[in-house]
Amino acid sequence: MKTCRTIIIFLSGLLGLAILLGLAAWRFPREVLTVDSGPVKADAMVVLGGGGQLSRSRPERALELFHSREAPLIICSGLGMSIRRAVRAACGRRCTLPTAKV
Repeated sequence: MKTCRTIIIFLSGLLGLAILLGLAAWRFPREVLTVDSGPVKADAMVVLGGGGQLSRSRPERALELFHSREAPLIICSGLGMSIRRAVRAACGRRCTLPTAKV
């Protein structure tokens, strides 16, 4: 009986710890769920299309990274005609954005 009670207490403690960690990840997602790997150079950036407020800030952030030479190529994806226009307008003539066919 004592062994069964010890196992139940141990499993309850693990469940409580898992709940606390889940709440911390939900409340502070950036601090808990991300790892900063420092400055990184990439071969390309992918700008995902889509709706909502985030889709408006994606091209600007991609262009900031492009101008700071973090990646030499920007790839636009999804419902991104407005994203393509924004990237093309900011890049000027040296930017070619073909329409991809899947």
